Amino acid sequence: MDVCVYVYIQAYNAEKTIRRAIDSILEQTYSNWKCIVCDNGSLDSTADIIREYAEKDSRIIDIYEENNRRNIIYDRVFPMIFLQANISEDLFCWLDSDDEYYPSFLEQSQMELDRNSADIVAVGSDFYQENKRAIVGQRLLKKPYLIEGNSFDSLFPVYHQFVRTIWGKLYRLNVLAAMDRGKSVNIRYGGDTLFAQEAFLRSARVYIMNSVHHRYYMS
Repeated sequence: MDVCVYVYIQAYNAEKTIRRAIDSILEQTYSNWKCIVCDNGSLDSTADIIREYAEKDSRIIDIYEENNRRNIIYDRVFPMIFLQANISEDLFCWLDSDDEYYPSFLEQSQMELDRNSADIVAVGSDFYQENKRAIVGQRLLKKPYLIEGNSFDSLFPVYHQFVRTIWGKLYRLNVLAAMDRGKSVNIRYGGDTLFAQEAFLRSARVYIMNSVHHRYYMS
């Protein structure tokens, strides 16, 4: 059976965008996934929308936090995933509640992960300006890179922009299970960068694709 990809979406007052994010997972060409969607104490109809999706598709797991807080991913979501997943085989990705993955993201990333025996695969991103209704930039390399050994150092000027964010990547769960996740507990800003940096440090091989499979919305 194909490995399972655990997708995590954390939402706060995201009633205007959460459908876009969840729909982008439902539209993936790779179907063996579970999408954990957390309403983090929203004051709008976000929780109702998430519940609506969860009732229609059992792969969508609805969790709720009464009070908006940081680090749910560490003290609640990861323990839940590690309890049910095959840590040596299964995968993880993060999606912001106002963004989307293109339908090819999971399938193409998982294929490159296996083909390159990588621990992380990173993809290119379109940056979409909502008030202009246009793509205004990209995070994209001109060619793919396989980073391993000394090239983590020598190629850092090339790939550093991909170490700034959690999203746009597919991670092996065994890499995340080995991380010191407590480091980010008290970080108010930059926790996603700290997460990505440690994941890269824990990886033997990282593959960066030169194709776009993610859209980041700029409001």
